[in-house]
Amino acid sequence: RCLSDWSSDVCSSDLIQVYTSAQGLPRNSVECLLPSPAGLMWMCTLEGLVRFDGYHFRVFGPEQGLPSRNVLDFVAARDGGFWLLTERGLCRLPPGSKIGEPCKLLQADNKGAPFYAGLIFLSEKGDTWVSSSDSLFRVSGDGRRLEQSSLRLPPRLTITALADGWNGTLLISTDMALFEWRPGEEARNLTQSMGAVGILCFYRWSADEYWLGSTAGFYRLRHTGSASVLRREPVEGMTAGGYNRVNAIIRRSDGTIWAAGNGIAQIELGADGELVTRDRYTAADGLPTMAVAGMVEDAQRNLWGASEGSGIFRIEDAGFISYSRSEEHTSELQSLRHL
Repeated sequence: RCLSDWSSDVCSSDLIQVYTSAQGLPRNSVECLLPSPAGLMWMCTLEGLVRFDGYHFRVFGPEQGLPSRNVLDFVAARDGGFWLLTERGLCRLPPGSKIGEPCKLLQADNKGAPFYAGLIFLSEKGDTWVSSSDSLFRVSGDGRRLEQSSLRLPPRLTITALADGWNGTLLISTDMALFEWRPGEEARNLTQSMGAVGILCFYRWSADEYWLGSTAGFYRLRHTGSASVLRREPVEGMTAGGYNRVNAIIRRSDGTIWAAGNGIAQIELGADGELVTRDRYTAADGLPTMAVAGMVEDAQRNLWGASEGSGIFRIEDAGFISYSRSEEHTSELQSLRHL
């Protein structure tokens, strides 16, 4: 059915609403999703940073002060404002930044080498880490520089995700292996005996266990004493049809765990401690693709998914609330603040 309240072109199933370039999304491939507590949704694309207010998509690029259109990651900073990563490097939008004010790049130790891929990670210790495809940087204590770390990875690997490890370590996943690294030491390959394992995302289940999404389904990483043990975890329903990737795992506000990859499914522990699927959304339910690249939950408890080539979609829970006409949020719609 089509929802005329939004646009004559916006069609959905009873629960799932899809947005593509036909509705104003500048590109049907989205690199990241970041929900705002105020009801906005931010998106990273090759065409710029995109803001959706429930009615309209607005694109921000160099004309609005960003260093580039190619936005790789966008993260809310701990003390307000945002960190934004483009292929030109990392910049900071302080609280209260106005549209048109330049997002100034941090000086970096990479001598201007472009970030062909990359992500931003805020660690539990308070550090802000930034990866390029094969290098790792830390924001200096004064917030002005990107300092290259001592991490050295084997050649031709691409960093895909970061997470806090144990006893002062970082977990660094790549498209071919998983590493545990302590600054100043050599990285330890946790998958060396398993062959090529491309880890894509981390979900912290407990203090001593992570659930990992990979190019080949689920893994579980447990820490016992001084050892970290990784094992494959078959999960029925998430690796059907030849598509095995698990691209995102999140905990929703109601405490349930959801995974995105081959559709979207709720994951929980079974009677014997195994991972099992419960509710599941597929193309038959209205997903624009079974290959879901990313997933977040917004402030209204709706699930949002991103794809590579099929746009974004919203799975309705309490309904999307638009603030584009709310006086209370006028300042947010006129600036990049108060995420």
